[in-house]
Order: sequence, then C-alpha cells, then structure tokens
Amino acid sequence: MTAKRPMTNLEPLLAPSTERIRTKWDLQSNLLRDNFTLKTWLLLGAVLQGLITLVFQSSYTVLPPFLMLLFLFVKTSLMTLGFIENPQMAGVIAGKFTALLPDRSGVFSGQAADQNVTLIILAARSNHPMGIFGPGFQVLGDYMNRMQAQLANNALQYNYILLSVWSVRLSTFHNIDLGATSWLGIGERSTANQLMFATYFRTLEDVHAYAHSQLHREAWNWWNDITKSHPHLSIMHEVYQAPKIIGKMFISIIILQALVSQASL
Repeated sequence: MTAKRPMTNLEPLLAPSTERIRTKWDLQSNLLRDNFTLKTWLLLGAVLQGLITLVFQSSYTVLPPFLMLLFLFVKTSLMTLGFIENPQMAGVIAGKFTALLPDRSGVFSGQAADQNVTLIILAARSNHPMGIFGPGFQVLGDYMNRMQAQLANNALQYNYILLSVWSVRLSTFHNIDLGATSWLGIGERSTANQLMFATYFRTLEDVHAYAHSQLHREAWNWWNDITKSHPHLSIMHEVYQAPKIIGKMFISIIILQALVSQASL
C-alpha cells in the first residue's frame, strides 16, 4: 500500500480579499427557458417568423434566421477547431482541488473533515399550468432570495459555512464562501422542473436556530396560510449532518471545474 499524501502546503485558488464576492445565479433566464417546452418555443419562433413575413411581404424575411443559424454553426466549428475561445471553458481550473473547513476562528488544520458540516437541500416547484407565472411562485422566490441574502450578510451569526477551496499542489490558505449552490432538476420532466439549493451550516442546531428566526418564521407562516389556496406550489427540504471525524465523514474532489457560488473573505 502507498502512504496517503499529507494535506499540507496547499496552494490557494484565489488571492485573499477583504471583500466578499456575492454568489451569482442566472436563475431568471434559466427558469424562463425551462418554463416552456421545446415545442412551445419552436411554435413561438414560427409565429414570429410568420408575422414578419406577413408584414414585409418578402421571401427575404427568411434570411435573418438562416444567417443566424449559419453564424452559430461557423462559430461552433471555430471553437471546436481551437481558432476562437470556448466560453464554456471560462474559469475552468486545471488539475484537482478540494474544499476544507476552517474552525470558528477561521484557522485551518490542513486535515479533511476535522469540522462539522450540515447540508440542507431545499427545493421549490410550480405545478400550475402557467408554471413560474402561476400565483404565489413569485412571492415564494422573493422569500427565498431574502433569506439567502440574510444568511450571506450574517454568516457568522448563523454559522452559515465559509468553505475553503484549495488546490492539492503548493502552499498558503484562502477562504471561499460556498454558502449555497442552485440548480434545476431538469431530469425530472420536460418543463417546469424543481429549483433546488444546497446550503451549508456548521451544525444541525444552527439550522434549527435559523428556522426560528423572524424572517424564516414569516415565510413559514405565509406558506401555512396559502397551502389550501395554492395546491400547485411544491416545496421540500432534506438535511444531512457529517460529524467531525478527521478524514472520514465528508470529502470533495473537484477536477477540471470552475468555481461556482463562491465568495472570498
């Protein structure tokens, strides 16, 4: 057996900063795209093209979509051949890196899983025929945004975890606030899929403490008041806790990925 390589002399992925970079989510455009089926988008395009042809009474109106498709084909081909930059590779970090947790004072031991971590998965979905435009979904989203902002602005108060992302190569320390990551569960159905968040705290007690905070109680009371009148709205959460057992209870290995949902301290 080969000996395990010690987790020391790690190289930070970003330069230390005194300002926190806020989590960036492109939710609106993705939710809008997911709200309609491919058939609906194609029909909308066909109707728009038909209206343009009707107004201008010319066969040349077919040129704009044809030229746009040709442009995208040429652009993709040039990316594939390496002549122009591929934006999908923007921010991708070569090699391997991992996430370590500091203690409550911000100190790192250099060993994996030497701190508690609690993961809560949240999800919401609108089953209304109008999808995200159905009654109540906007209010639900507003509450979620307000609570995420409150946690980010009061991370120390609520023990909202500041995960540290390290590479496995050289030296020094650096803090990255992972906070929360969002995604759409697009494998569930063809449209109007669940919006999901993975959010991190230190302990299960910290999750319970935040659940009893004023804003969360306000959101929960609103939910209890509208469940009968809004049966099309779905929410869920799952909570998992990994206790402090060095090197055993949680691990992250990230290869050729871009950093997402992070903020530096």
